Amino acid sequence: MPQAIAAIMNAEAATITEVTYQPILGKDKKPVIDSKTGKPKTKKITKNYGEWNTKSASPASSARGMTQFLDGSWIDNALTSGTRLNDKVKEKGWLTTSTVKDKKGNEKQVPAFKLADGKLVTATKGRPLVRVLSSRPYITGRATASDANVQALLDMRFDAECAIDAAVDYGTINLKGLKDAGYDLSKLNDGERAKIVYLCHHLGLADAKGFIQKTIGEDRAKTLLVTQVGNSSAEKYAKDAGGTYVEGHRVWLNTFENNRIILTKFMCDPSKAPTVRELTVITDPIKK
Repeated sequence: MPQAIAAIMNAEAATITEVTYQPILGKDKKPVIDSKTGKPKTKKITKNYGEWNTKSASPASSARGMTQFLDGSWIDNALTSGTRLNDKVKEKGWLTTSTVKDKKGNEKQVPAFKLADGKLVTATKGRPLVRVLSSRPYITGRATASDANVQALLDMRFDAECAIDAAVDYGTINLKGLKDAGYDLSKLNDGERAKIVYLCHHLGLADAKGFIQKTIGEDRAKTLLVTQVGNSSAEKYAKDAGGTYVEGHRVWLNTFENNRIILTKFMCDPSKAPTVRELTVITDPIKK
């Protein structure tokens, strides 16, 4: 359902906050003058209409755009055959092939990324192409590349259509990954599938499996929770959840998804929305 996709976006995307300053008026309806500066006093007016911010950027990582893909995850999506981003990168001529020789001298075609100077970058021994492009000398900092084509690829995260398409493709890939691993998602409706999609988007497929199986350890749970809410809040979540970061993290993520993955917010007729259960209620029956 389109509304399920919108709900996933709403859980990840930052929204635009509009800040203006209005003069403070006195009883005479004239601006009140600050005696120290001689200028009219103003009050700060903050408005947020819920519009997703295509230019959002994390101050703590390389996550960028409405769906907050990290540099490496975005490049991986672009290099994955069948994704919409992959099609667009091919159309631009950045993703092509190169002829290389194996140990026996036989020639074969391998995926290659074309840099701005025309040089082709391919995988190296023990390092797939995504890892090569996601590290130095091509990535020089958070969301910063040394090559114009790699930089342009990273900046495609700020394009709304690309961000949404990539989120959907990544979600589809993760749902298939769960299914192939033996998880039964057949009884979930679209709203519940949206929660599983976001679980995988937020944690990555490996940790999502750990969340479902309840195998995430205390140290990993603490790292995940602190990353999201900070040390003091993470400690409080753990304390309130029985003293463990494992339960604290589960409570936080369950509450977050239940408050953000809401299909009715995007429906003209909310009565047609499927009943969407809580995340932790959904994950228990699909455990292997």
